[in-house]
Amino acid sequence: MSDSQGVGPAEASNSPVAGVRQRFAPLVVEDASDQAPLIERAFRRAGLPILLPILTDVRDVVGFLEGSGKFADPSRFYPKASFLLVGVAAPRRAGFDVVTTVRARTEWDTFPIVVLSRTREKKDLYRAYDLGANSYLEVPDTFDGLVETVRTLVGYWTLLNCGAKL
Repeated sequence: MSDSQGVGPAEASNSPVAGVRQRFAPLVVEDASDQAPLIERAFRRAGLPILLPILTDVRDVVGFLEGSGKFADPSRFYPKASFLLVGVAAPRRAGFDVVTTVRARTEWDTFPIVVLSRTREKKDLYRAYDLGANSYLEVPDTFDGLVETVRTLVGYWTLLNCGAKL
């Protein structure tokens, strides 16, 4: 999947979910370095730039959610995360460790977690739900498909879902 087109200001402002910017802040966890920029471009194309740092490992996720270590200054990372978007890439699959770690903490046990997978394996889907993910999405084969997935994801988690707050 590749992004062959840039994102112009007019394109981003026409997003049907552009009005949720103040309430929307996914905390993206992506261990595949080649996928993070693609996900970031898809969010921008959908009119929702990612306002929080893209994290790559469990330690950073815990630090961010706790507000400790390099994330101790909360004013640097406004707004608070509204849900976790966790990438699961073969062969590392470190995203499953993130789900396990977050669900093990009682203060985060209702925090929404969405797993975004590049595999089409049913065992990954079952594992994600068994570990406590709230949703499991497969990465579409095209960049435009990813943008549409982002729009749908944002619409659901920010406009329709009556979820827990961190």
